[in-house]
Amino acid sequence: MNYVTRLTACISLLFSIVSFASDATDQENMRVVKFVQEQAEKGGAFYQLTLGSYYEDGIGVEKNYELSTQWYRKAAEGGLGEAQFKLGGSYLTGQGVKKDPEEAVKWLRKASENGHANAQYLLGAAYAKGLGVEKNLANTAIWWRKAADQGNVHAQNDLAWLYSDGAGDGVEQDFSESAKWFLKASEQGNAKAQYFLGCCYALGKGVKKDKAEAARWYQKSAEQGYPAAQYNLGVAYANGEGEIKDYQDAYGWVLLAAAGGNDNASAILGDLEKMLSPSEQQASRSWAKKWKPQKKQVAETPRTGTLAETSPANPYSDISSSKITQSDKTASAHISLLNTVLMIGSIFVVCFIAILLWNRNRKKASTPSDTLKCTSTSHSPITPVNSSTDDEPLSKQVDDFNANPLVKMGIMKALPDCDCYPDATGSFGVSPTNPIPVNGHNGTFVYLSRLRSKSGVGFMWHRLGSEETPPYPKPIDVYELVAIDASEWRKLYFGIYHHRRSTMAPDGLTLLPWSQMKDIERVMAKTGFPGHNQKVENFPFGLPAIIEKSEMLNKIMPDLGKTMAKTAQKWINENKGKWGASYMPKV
Repeated sequence: MNYVTRLTACISLLFSIVSFASDATDQENMRVVKFVQEQAEKGGAFYQLTLGSYYEDGIGVEKNYELSTQWYRKAAEGGLGEAQFKLGGSYLTGQGVKKDPEEAVKWLRKASENGHANAQYLLGAAYAKGLGVEKNLANTAIWWRKAADQGNVHAQNDLAWLYSDGAGDGVEQDFSESAKWFLKASEQGNAKAQYFLGCCYALGKGVKKDKAEAARWYQKSAEQGYPAAQYNLGVAYANGEGEIKDYQDAYGWVLLAAAGGNDNASAILGDLEKMLSPSEQQASRSWAKKWKPQKKQVAETPRTGTLAETSPANPYSDISSSKITQSDKTASAHISLLNTVLMIGSIFVVCFIAILLWNRNRKKASTPSDTLKCTSTSHSPITPVNSSTDDEPLSKQVDDFNANPLVKMGIMKALPDCDCYPDATGSFGVSPTNPIPVNGHNGTFVYLSRLRSKSGVGFMWHRLGSEETPPYPKPIDVYELVAIDASEWRKLYFGIYHHRRSTMAPDGLTLLPWSQMKDIERVMAKTGFPGHNQKVENFPFGLPAIIEKSEMLNKIMPDLGKTMAKTAQKWINENKGKWGASYMPKV
């Protein structure tokens, strides 16, 4: 068989696998929709919400916005904050119902009072625009602050604008408060906020004037493709306001800003060209032509309809008129950007599909326990003593979930956010009928890394596999855990199809607050240390060998896997007397 024939056969096999996976996925969706429909018709609010999302997105059924809105209404009347937000959005955009701003505000208010951050943001925007309610910027500030405190990046950014403008109506100008919220939004990767935070530092508004720090934030925003930041960064390079003075870098960034429609950039290109040789100009043009944004905006704009662009006028417009200071031309080699290394995504995706299909057939019969019924909703969580709402910002958790290739392809769909799955029975996390909601496999890692035993220590873990157990409509992951001091063993169940992690912990355990974790601990938490997302033979003794080969650890630092494997081995050695077969339970 020649190479062409082999290649053709491989491609045919690949498409056959993808086609089979697609058919299997369609059949799975139909089965899930049937189950959800039955539960929704019985009055289950969570299932009504889920069915509404299926009709909205066309999952297992034909898209039907009218039916989607009808099911959202039923769930909203049942008190679910997410459904109230969805219904408010429908009235706002006219999707499935006639546009009705007052009705939109009514449901957004209900969702906001249930703690729904996106609803709080939109309700604040409605007050800012006077849409469906009398205009009142004081109320805007109240609701945007509530959303911002929950990590809503749009609320943080717009609240910063509100304080910088000082529009009256109970909102006084406060540049310190403005800079504070621009910083919070910037730390979440919002390009617009990063640009205006740079302006704050450049002008000394709300912070100490620092042009080098301004250039640093311009750079972050510019690398995401924000034209105004690219222009200001170019000016900073030309004037030496950052770490270096470089006309060639300045020219490159200004070219990008001009291509993005920034008029100020177009006006100064001629001045910069006078400072560069033809070959230097050409090098910068080539760089600009190949340049691509490093990343996209962290959070997507919520469904806003006519509430979009609520921010007041730009209070930093004077920074846009910056001119280049003429000085001696300095020679500096232009650093070429490395081409992005293309990943072999098709193979990765096919492997994941194969795993899902394998997991789909691992069904386990179970009898739900009636000892505990979970009644928490999306945004009105149960908050027992063993819970911690101090977690990573919501937008970061959503990004982690959306980064999954299966999510990007539309194969893996999110279930509504919740601390505890509604209608679940049995002990939280301990019973397969009451799995812990998390945001994907990485979310499981972060959750487990924050979990603390009765003795106050962390755990080692490995994933035993997956199984299907109603009422959760998708496969759940099963993990075996052992405390680092060998004081207790656990078997926990996780539902990985949510945008955020639960803030609750199983009975007898606690969650370490996110704010108390060091930066390195937060990074390590997403590597899966000290555990593994597949079954480890002879656990925990076989775990160090797996950790040593961890690609995620070794990407952070060469041989980091070996170092952390020694740490895990040390924990095991320190508790040799506690690992006897008589002690280790059958899990």
